Amino acid sequence: EKKTRFILYSIILVAALIFFFTIILSRGTNLSEVFFCAINDTYIDFFNSIYDVSMRRPYEKGTIYPPLCYLIYYICNRFVPEEVIDETWYHFPGGNTIKATQGGQLSFFVFISIVLVLIGILIYNYIKLSKRESILLVIAFFCSAPVLYSIERGNIILYSFLFALVFILCYRNTNKYIREFGLISLALSAGIKIYPAILGVLLIRERRFKEAARTILYGIIIFLV
Repeated sequence: EKKTRFILYSIILVAALIFFFTIILSRGTNLSEVFFCAINDTYIDFFNSIYDVSMRRPYEKGTIYPPLCYLIYYICNRFVPEEVIDETWYHFPGGNTIKATQGGQLSFFVFISIVLVLIGILIYNYIKLSKRESILLVIAFFCSAPVLYSIERGNIILYSFLFALVFILCYRNTNKYIREFGLISLALSAGIKIYPAILGVLLIRERRFKEAARTILYGIIIFLV
């Protein structure tokens, strides 16, 4: 099993090295083969959402994210001067205008740093591996294409993954408070991207119906309130 994990980590790391090496050789032209083709729109999922939540009326823009996402985005929105927000609300281009500001750049740095650091801490400290394997897993995780793509888009899916990971690590804990924290984390994960709610099947499979019901209740509260 250890040998299999080592081979997996090695493949991911070697692939990442090859990817970064080809970036250097191609002067960045191969980035569009992995990332979104709109080269001027890096991090735009984040900045467009900052734009959408301006005036606290995101759904007037025809947006589709659940409300919890816009609560998070509104906190980041507060980094940006009011006159910039006014300009983006009434005069497109919106997200790219915010991205060009100092507050917009800082808000993205805070937004992405918090989630990546917390994911790294969870993987390193709470997944039962040796120290060397934990380090390799953290590096392999951050070098994987889905994570790099999510960072390049500035997508909030990383927060959904963070809460889903907390649930996986907590839902079988012997401490009832930690277990309950895991259930709330699953509700938060589903409150951001909805489909992680399928992880509730793990509770149903173990016939933990009361906990599944409480998780649904938490999810309703988080989604609506």
